[in-house]
Amino acid sequence: MTQARLGDIIARARNIYMSGSAAELTGTRDLLRQYRSSDPAGAEATVAGRTVTGLFSPIVNLRSYADPDIGVTVRSFFLNRELKRDLARGHVHYCPWRYSAIDRWMRQPGRFDTALVMLSPPDARGLCSMGVQVDFLPSFLNKVEHIVGFINPNMPRTRGDGDVPYASLSATVECDVPLLTMVEKSADAAVAAMARHIVDLIADGSTVQVGIGQIPSQVIAQLRDHRRLRIHSGVVDDNILALDDSGALDRDHPIVTGTAVGTAPLYAHMDRNDRYAFRSVAHTHTHRVIAAIENFVAINSVLQVDLMGQTSAEASGGQLVSSPGGLPDFVRGALDGVGGTSIIALRAAGQAGRIGGIVPLLQSPHAVTTTLSDADIIVTEFGVAKVRDLSLDQRAEALIAIAAPGDRASLADQWSTIRSRLVPRPA
Repeated sequence: MTQARLGDIIARARNIYMSGSAAELTGTRDLLRQYRSSDPAGAEATVAGRTVTGLFSPIVNLRSYADPDIGVTVRSFFLNRELKRDLARGHVHYCPWRYSAIDRWMRQPGRFDTALVMLSPPDARGLCSMGVQVDFLPSFLNKVEHIVGFINPNMPRTRGDGDVPYASLSATVECDVPLLTMVEKSADAAVAAMARHIVDLIADGSTVQVGIGQIPSQVIAQLRDHRRLRIHSGVVDDNILALDDSGALDRDHPIVTGTAVGTAPLYAHMDRNDRYAFRSVAHTHTHRVIAAIENFVAINSVLQVDLMGQTSAEASGGQLVSSPGGLPDFVRGALDGVGGTSIIALRAAGQAGRIGGIVPLLQSPHAVTTTLSDADIIVTEFGVAKVRDLSLDQRAEALIAIAAPGDRASLADQWSTIRSRLVPRPA
């Protein structure tokens, strides 16, 4: 595991998986530039056809690793500002796939020849831990030729699917850096109102999936008087600490997640803590697993909902903003389970120049995250629309009733026009 060995692996790498989220390896571009590929005769050549793939969350991962000077492109399932820039320039392969589809794609043999992974130091058994970013790696780790372990003493050792034998690493790099952190913004009155509506829909004993952001943060804050709740989610943040301390969670069941993004105290709390089970996406996002959980409540937020119940978490104002992530997996799993509920939250009207909220029809570029057949409960700051069992006209009426008051008359008029096109009168 010498420097020369590391250089040889990096120089030959073509399809590279890289840790992201809180475990982002921010020095990867320098590493790829330092160790350029060489031809069989040993003469230095420009790197070409090299792709870096990772889960780069726009919440904490702000970089793009595309480097056209040495022929490196990025495959990403999310978009941040730099990735959008490089997507426009043709250096990013953007894949707007749901998590279960990403997992199926990654587990195919030959997807990656090299994985650059942040890990905890090995324990007495010789096992490193993936720590707070387990998600996809367990599905394909044994199919990767070379695993380079970036050994970080700040990475907590977590329980679950994230163990990696130190002996399986092709090379190691000492990496004593803080994990990336995220601090929640304070919620406004609209977010607080949405959270109150959502909390009233959750019964004691439910299993809850909730993401990160202002709305989930407020929901968790207002769930503290509930009891026997369980968590099955793709990601958790610092809010989980207060919820667990409040007595709201069932202590006989671990908090199931694949990723954690928060602050240093959260990461320290998770170290060797049996309260958390870090499972792979093959467990957290698989339809069979989710649908088998009784009284599963999926709570997600989107940018737009139209009067037919279609949602978009991906586009607004004519531009791509986000990606579907795990939302479709959780929604469909909840709808197919016994007592399952899908709650979609959004502001009633768009903000900061974006077209959002309750709209007549999804705006261009028409990125549909969940279809009208997936619609269940829609929540805005103005109320709750339970649309699962409603007819098309009843659904539009219920959604107009929770739109911004100043938009309701216009929405009703536009629905009449839309309906006449969808269902024209006989000649």
